[in-house]
Amino acid sequence: MFNFDILKEAKKKSLDESDFFEKAESSYEEALKYIRNFQQTKIKKELELAAEKLFEVIKYKRKQAKAYIWLSYIFIILDDSKMAIKYLKIAEIFEPDFPKINELKILIEKTFSLSTSCEKGPVSELVGKIHTNAQVDPKKHSQLRAFFNRNKSA
Repeated sequence: MFNFDILKEAKKKSLDESDFFEKAESSYEEALKYIRNFQQTKIKKELELAAEKLFEVIKYKRKQAKAYIWLSYIFIILDDSKMAIKYLKIAEIFEPDFPKINELKILIEKTFSLSTSCEKGPVSELVGKIHTNAQVDPKKHSQLRAFFNRNKSA
């Protein structure tokens, strides 16, 4: 006789995965909204809210490269090269052929005058929140705004 409990469990698991996908996409869209708000207002709280939403995306879809790329973008704005590179490397681990990774690497090198080359290592545990007292360099912001405008679909 057929075991309907197994079928019910499989259906529930499928719905759970679908729900995770929807939550991840919703959080991603909200993050982009906060990033756009920051670009217009320069209010750093918008970056903090965007980062929180991007961390939610990662919670639901850990291998979502575009979330890590936007976290890298946020940390470039906040002048934190270490974190910017960290999240860019994670994006590259999950999706090495993602089209915007090399472009953002070049931007990081120009912005921080350093090399981003290093070995791919294991993904460390995600850490940190954005410090709202961080200073925003207008020159970096304009460079990143140009990057953002070229890559709205990233």
